[in-house]
Amino acid sequence: MRLLLALGAGVAVIAGVALWLIGSILARPAPAVLGPPPAGLVEAQFESRSGATLKAWVAPVAAARAAAVLMHPLGGNRQSMLGRVRLMNSLGVAALAFDFSAHGESTGENISFGYLESRDARAAVRFARERWPGLPVFVIGVSLGGVAALLADPPLEVEGMILESVYPEISTATSNRLALRFPYAELATPLLVAQLPLRLGIDAEELAPVNRARFITVPVLLMSGSRDRRTTEADTRRLFAAFPGRKRLVLFEGASHQNLRAFDRPTYDATVSAFVEELWSRLSP
Repeated sequence: MRLLLALGAGVAVIAGVALWLIGSILARPAPAVLGPPPAGLVEAQFESRSGATLKAWVAPVAAARAAAVLMHPLGGNRQSMLGRVRLMNSLGVAALAFDFSAHGESTGENISFGYLESRDARAAVRFARERWPGLPVFVIGVSLGGVAALLADPPLEVEGMILESVYPEISTATSNRLALRFPYAELATPLLVAQLPLRLGIDAEELAPVNRARFITVPVLLMSGSRDRRTTEADTRRLFAAFPGRKRLVLFEGASHQNLRAFDRPTYDATVSAFVEELWSRLSP
């Protein structure tokens, strides 16, 4: 019996250490050196209440009719949003793409899965409104970017939201990701989520976009992959149901948790373009 107890205790310690290491890996910064901005873009930076200095690219366009703030996924940076920036410019929309705190060339000590990033989102929207005064502003948030856009409290002062592959709450996102690699993910999930107060000083309830969705009253376009195992179709539909206002859900058949524009560019561009045009028509006098 003592041997069994000792073995059990040893396994528990090993599992605890392993999960702590996994948490460390997930929260560690994702820096990148991006170099000079691509043609037609200019560098910018601004401060966030997250405590970070955020690096950005600004993509102006002549006689812009709106401005878009583009928010990248977890572990990414503004480079991954370049295709969407070009799409916006082709539609007559000026664009701002920035690096979240602890990503790319921005400062920051830890990734916080949407909590501090929501402050970055607010800072970016404020920067866009100051850069393009009088223009309607909307956001395009991919995965972490969409989470950050929804978690902003109070809601972001924007005229519309395009959201891609957004988890409903951190516990579900964690369980889905663990299940891809480990058995009994439902047992390990609470141990990972319990690290949030220790590492970041926040609770899981503060990372629940599905609870914030009910405060979003502007038009929403929500997109995801039908075979996404990190943010499942059921997760996406539950989040979609929580939005109270004008909304549209588009599932990309066969897509996983990936760049939806790269998966099916014609469908993506047509869907986003139609949303932007509808948004513009509603805002025009």
